[in-house]
Amino acid sequence: MAADAPEHQVRLRWEPDTVAFWDNRAVQHYAASDYWPHVRIMERASIVGLRPAR
Repeated sequence: MAADAPEHQVRLRWEPDTVAFWDNRAVQHYAASDYWPHVRIMERASIVGLRPAR
């Protein structure tokens, strides 16, 4: 199963203030550069641990 195959992708129609996130433990990320002339701004946050702290 290839991450660049369209039948294995989720596509998102970006609008102002849209936020997307994924769990790298369960999915693959494939960045298609099909957004020209718009700019892609990405922030990364890493979660430590396997479950939420109480």
